[in-house]
Amino acid sequence: MTELTNALDHDSDGDGCLDVVEAGYADDDQDGRVGNSPIEVNSVGLVQNVIAYQEPLDLDENDNYDFLDFESEINYEEFSLPNEISFGLNQAIVLEIATDNSSGLNYQWQVSTDQESAFEDISNEGNSLTVNPKYFDDGNFYRVIINRPSYVCDIPFISNSTKIVYDNVFIPSGISPNGDGVNDFWEIIGLGNFPNSNVTIFNRLGVKVFESNDYKNEWNGFYRGSSLPDGTYFYQISLSENEIKKGFIYVKRN
Repeated sequence: MTELTNALDHDSDGDGCLDVVEAGYADDDQDGRVGNSPIEVNSVGLVQNVIAYQEPLDLDENDNYDFLDFESEINYEEFSLPNEISFGLNQAIVLEIATDNSSGLNYQWQVSTDQESAFEDISNEGNSLTVNPKYFDDGNFYRVIINRPSYVCDIPFISNSTKIVYDNVFIPSGISPNGDGVNDFWEIIGLGNFPNSNVTIFNRLGVKVFESNDYKNEWNGFYRGSSLPDGTYFYQISLSENEIKKGFIYVKRN
């Protein structure tokens, strides 16, 4: 009697996902039966023109068919990352999703290098990711997409994003603004950690040729729309009321 009841049940494991879907068969009209109604069968009753007569899926490889493997609810609120992580040069960072319900899950880690406008896949090898950022990685965002391979009806969970922030200030000593796309701009890494900073640049005569209270790495050796001569210029960067950095920057176009 139990076998007959189960044979008539379209969701044998009671997890809300139809057996035919979890088994990996074709059911485009989602009525719980193989094929689309009205179905076409052959002389022995086999449904035609569908994927139906193969081994049912066992995507988590636990020796239990997925359509018989009940999937309990997961509290995805446990799956969170820190909103921001600071790093120094040559310092490795480990991002990890730690939870008691982490077994039998797929983890797809992603990175965004354009302020979260787009993410690209980088690793799917487990619930942790080791990042070895360099100073030019300042501002990258990381996140993870989690799903259960044995539950095809599952809606993938997308974690919050972690921002990777350089925790010091790196000031390049030169630029080559020749339009080749390499080192054309004076990129001060980590300055975004100091919202009230001021950047000022002077020539050898002490004439101010550039100043910004919200520097966006935009200086490329120009003054009032014209290219400055190659040579040494001097900068003063006020990070805060009590911290000022001074030095020189060399401009060479060719």
